[in-house]
Amino acid sequence: MTTVINNKTGEHLHYRCDPKHAVIYAYARERGDEETWNYAQRYQRFFRETAVIFQCGHFITARTQDEGLIAMLDAQLALAA
Repeated sequence: MTTVINNKTGEHLHYRCDPKHAVIYAYARERGDEETWNYAQRYQRFFRETAVIFQCGHFITARTQDEGLIAMLDAQLALAA
Protein backbone atom coordinates (compact mmCIF):
# COMPACT_ATOMS: atom_id res chain seq x y z
CA MET A 1 0.00 0.00 0.00
CA THR A 2 1.34 3.41 -0.98
CA THR A 3 0.34 6.60 0.84
CA VAL A 4 0.26 9.77 -1.26
CA ILE A 5 -0.24 13.17 0.37
CA ASN A 6 -2.13 15.98 -1.33
CA ASN A 7 -0.08 18.95 -0.13
CA LYS A 8 -2.93 21.39 -0.93
CA THR A 9 -5.41 19.68 1.39
CA GLY A 10 -3.30 17.41 3.60
CA GLU A 11 -5.47 14.47 2.53
CA HIS A 12 -3.83 11.03 2.54
CA LEU A 13 -4.67 8.86 -0.46
CA HIS A 14 -3.88 5.14 -0.58
CA TYR A 15 -3.00 3.14 -3.68
CA ARG A 16 -2.06 -0.47 -4.39
CA CYS A 17 0.89 0.22 -6.65
CA ASP A 18 4.48 1.41 -6.36
CA PRO A 19 5.12 4.95 -5.06
CA LYS A 20 6.23 6.42 -8.41
CA HIS A 21 3.07 5.33 -10.19
CA ALA A 22 0.83 6.16 -7.22
CA VAL A 23 1.84 9.83 -7.18
CA ILE A 24 1.29 10.14 -10.94
CA TYR A 25 -2.05 8.32 -10.63
CA ALA A 26 -3.22 10.72 -7.89
CA TYR A 27 -2.34 13.72 -10.08
CA ALA A 28 -4.13 12.27 -13.11
CA ARG A 29 -7.22 11.23 -11.17
CA GLU A 30 -7.66 14.74 -9.79
CA ARG A 31 -7.90 15.87 -13.41
CA GLY A 32 -10.50 13.21 -14.22
CA ASP A 33 -8.09 11.21 -16.38
CA GLU A 34 -8.98 7.50 -16.38
CA GLU A 35 -6.63 6.46 -19.22
CA THR A 36 -4.13 4.71 -16.94
CA TRP A 37 -2.03 3.22 -19.74
CA ASN A 38 -0.92 6.70 -20.77
CA TYR A 39 -0.08 8.32 -17.41
CA ALA A 40 3.71 7.98 -17.48
CA GLN A 41 4.12 9.83 -20.78
CA ARG A 42 1.30 12.31 -20.30
CA TYR A 43 2.36 13.58 -16.85
CA GLN A 44 6.14 13.18 -17.00
CA ARG A 45 6.64 16.96 -17.21
CA PHE A 46 4.91 17.43 -13.82
CA PHE A 47 6.87 14.62 -12.16
CA ARG A 48 10.06 15.00 -10.16
CA GLU A 49 12.01 12.73 -7.89
CA THR A 50 14.76 13.06 -5.30
CA ALA A 51 16.59 10.50 -3.21
CA VAL A 52 13.69 10.62 -0.71
CA ILE A 53 10.45 11.56 -2.50
CA PHE A 54 8.37 11.33 -5.65
CA GLN A 55 6.22 14.35 -6.54
CA CYS A 56 3.72 15.05 -9.29
CA GLY A 57 2.06 18.44 -9.13
CA HIS A 58 0.97 18.94 -5.53
CA PHE A 59 0.96 15.21 -4.72
CA ILE A 60 3.92 13.77 -2.87
CA THR A 61 5.02 10.43 -1.45
CA ALA A 62 8.11 8.85 0.02
CA ARG A 63 10.18 6.47 -2.10
CA THR A 64 10.15 4.07 0.85
CA GLN A 65 6.74 3.64 2.45
CA ASP A 66 7.99 3.85 6.01
CA GLU A 67 5.39 5.19 8.49
CA GLY A 68 7.96 7.48 10.12
CA LEU A 69 8.98 8.98 6.80
CA ILE A 70 5.35 9.55 5.77
CA ALA A 71 4.72 11.26 9.13
CA MET A 72 7.80 13.45 8.61
CA LEU A 73 6.60 14.48 5.13
CA ASP A 74 3.19 15.25 6.58
CA ALA A 75 4.73 17.43 9.32
CA GLN A 76 6.96 19.26 6.79
CA LEU A 77 3.98 20.02 4.57
CA ALA A 78 1.98 21.29 7.56
CA LEU A 79 4.80 23.67 8.51
CA ALA A 80 5.01 24.97 4.95
CA ALA A 81 1.27 25.70 4.78
